[in-house]
Amino acid sequence: MFADHTAYVKAAARDIKAYLRGVNSGALVGYAAVDGEPAFRDTLAHYLTCGEEDIVVDLYGRSHIGPYEQS
Repeated sequence: MFADHTAYVKAAARDIKAYLRGVNSGALVGYAAVDGEPAFRDTLAHYLTCGEEDIVVDLYGRSHIGPYEQS
C-alpha cells in the first residue's frame, strides 16, 4: 500500500531528530503531503506518527487539492 519512499521518509525524520537533539534544538520535524485516497493518506499519517518519540514525525500536514471555485 505504501509508496517505496515512506520508509526513507521515516528514517530521515529519525536522523534529523537525532541531529537536532545533538545540537540542543527543540525544532519539530514535520512531513507534508498532497491529498490522496483516504485509505492511503490515513494509513500514511498513522505510519509516520506511530512509534517511539525519536523516530516519528512531530507534525503531519496534508494539502487539499480540490475543485477550484470562483466567487
